Amino acid sequence: MIVINSIDYSADGLTMITSSDDDSIFIYSMQTGTRTRNVNSKKYGVDLIRFSHNTSNAIHCSTKVDDTIRYLSLHDNKYIRYFPGHTKNIRRVLALILRVMCLSMNPTDDTFLSDTIRYLSLHDNKYIRYFPGHTKKVMCLSMNPTDDTFLSGSLDKTIRLWDLRSQNCQGLMQVNGKAIAAFDPEGLIFAAGINNEQVKLYDLRSFDKGPFTTFKLEAERSCEWSGMTFSPCGKYIMINTNGTVIRHTVETKLSFSFMVAQIANAAVVNSDQCERERRYLLRVLFFHTHLETTFRHTLVFLGQANAQNLMEEEVSNSMSAILKRTVFFAQNNGLEFVRFLIK
Repeated sequence: MIVINSIDYSADGLTMITSSDDDSIFIYSMQTGTRTRNVNSKKYGVDLIRFSHNTSNAIHCSTKVDDTIRYLSLHDNKYIRYFPGHTKNIRRVLALILRVMCLSMNPTDDTFLSDTIRYLSLHDNKYIRYFPGHTKKVMCLSMNPTDDTFLSGSLDKTIRLWDLRSQNCQGLMQVNGKAIAAFDPEGLIFAAGINNEQVKLYDLRSFDKGPFTTFKLEAERSCEWSGMTFSPCGKYIMINTNGTVIRHTVETKLSFSFMVAQIANAAVVNSDQCERERRYLLRVLFFHTHLETTFRHTLVFLGQANAQNLMEEEVSNSMSAILKRTVFFAQNNGLEFVRFLIK
């Protein structure tokens, strides 16, 4: 019996890709439910597989020769790039423990996490690129939904950021234990699951500064975390395990308003009333049941193209403004997390 090792969907939900333990890769139309193409990776084997931002390409973990991640062009079945680095075999689903556990592609760009990761073209079944770097089994890969970046998490206690256009690691983060990771639907933040008990949220542009919030969950004793996925709305995180348990982290919903001003006038308005030009963010008001907290910040011009960090007076909280006018807020105790958009 053939075992399906991995399944992934394109960002538009119209296409599905699968990998099997017979070294085959199949592509399906979700509209018709029919198989549209199949390619093979007989030489290197294929375990975890993920679409890149471009559905004509994919990355996958190897099961033969070495543990390189390979970047494959599905159009002509040629490898674009190789991503070496992992020193343990990449796992197949329900197979040896010393193999890579997961691949997660950044949904917004061409970076991912990798033990070697391979970029595969489903069109012609050829590897586009390899991504070396990890020294132990890769546990996850996550593709950025908006570009060609992706994340990889490994038992070597690192999370790596990659770009499909280069086999060189674009970012390295040391963590205290086994790591899994996933991008949010906007590709602006990512979550890291550490040691089966913590979920940490990072700003992609400043992850070297540490997480902006941490969720501490009850440690799993009967199973291990094998992967994580954001819901399409970005409010929930589903955690996959190698047992019978699926965990999820729920975002606390907060109501909010903005205090914004033009040159001489200030007024409280709702988020959908904020303009990108000619307004300054003075403060943000958060309401949670009977709790009201006010954050006062230095004036920030919303019309500027580049994102700016907001200077907060209350050091017990973390806040940052990033591209696309998205603002993240979290209390450091990890109990609350909210994201909203300044239009």
